[in-house]
Amino acid sequence: MTSACLKWPAHRPYTSTGHFPDVPVLGVAADLDATTSVHATRQYRDATFLKVPNMGHVAEYDPSGCVAGITSGFIRHGKLGDTACLAAIPPVKVEPVANSKR
Repeated sequence: MTSACLKWPAHRPYTSTGHFPDVPVLGVAADLDATTSVHATRQYRDATFLKVPNMGHVAEYDPSGCVAGITSGFIRHGKLGDTACLAAIPPVKVEPVANSKR
């Protein structure tokens, strides 16, 4: 958590002017976290959205390094490369809660 988060919602939200640079953009979001990344990504003409399976809040933290490799490749080449490694990200383990009442 950053210090900016501690002050939320004291910061005024960004208001779009509708003028965005014409550059390649990669939006990344994990499928187990509700985000607005796809909406932000759509504001750019040359944009690609990547949905990462089986990950929570920060998709780039996947232990395999798959997402970090994909984003690094995008930064180097300006386009989305091979994403086959996403299929190997294992599902999140869900452990039963001991002594839970239903």
